[in-house]
Amino acid sequence: MFSLVVLFSLFSFAIAYPLQSRSLQLSGCPVSTIKPSFPSNQTTLSVPAGQKPQYIAIGVGVQNYTCGSTGTYTSIGAVADLFDFSCLAKETSILNTVPSILYGVEVGSPPAIKFLDSTPLHIGKHFFAVNPTTGSGISPAFHITTSHEDALFVGNKIGDIKAPTDSTHNVDWLQLSTIEGTLAKTVYRIQTKQGQPPASCKPGAAISVPYAAQYWFLS
Repeated sequence: MFSLVVLFSLFSFAIAYPLQSRSLQLSGCPVSTIKPSFPSNQTTLSVPAGQKPQYIAIGVGVQNYTCGSTGTYTSIGAVADLFDFSCLAKETSILNTVPSILYGVEVGSPPAIKFLDSTPLHIGKHFFAVNPTTGSGISPAFHITTSHEDALFVGNKIGDIKAPTDSTHNVDWLQLSTIEGTLAKTVYRIQTKQGQPPASCKPGAAISVPYAAQYWFLS
């Protein structure tokens, strides 16, 4: 079983020996030949013809909500750190456990996630920005800080399915298409862990719900 102890052992190897052996790496591996995996019983999420992965990251952060007049929460964006686990991408069963593991670390030991921010695994940020087309509202945005200066993606949602497991607690899987930036043409949020708000709330209340997910960046 790919336990937290094993994961931190791999962190240690990746930090101490980043250049000596590919077998010890977690980040920096090519991913263009790997395809994201979607549920077979849906057609909402799909890979556009000719596009290939450029980055695979695990996002760890919070989904933000505010409570409307009807007593239900509405999304007002998200903030997350992005970590490069591209060297695990060929081992799908392992890669798919990482969001759950990092979610557990974020909730149980936040300083450990802060420590990862200072390692080569940390490659960027996820946030929300003003929609550049309309000048109003917010759109999901990503900045990969290890790439070129303009490695930004601002997009809009073109596909949305319920999480295949525990959709009451796990946020939806999404497909985003670019409206600004050169980082990627398409971004997917899949393999989500937590992030959903409670079913009811007091109008005016705000909440931040921890979550983790895989993010795939294709061009």
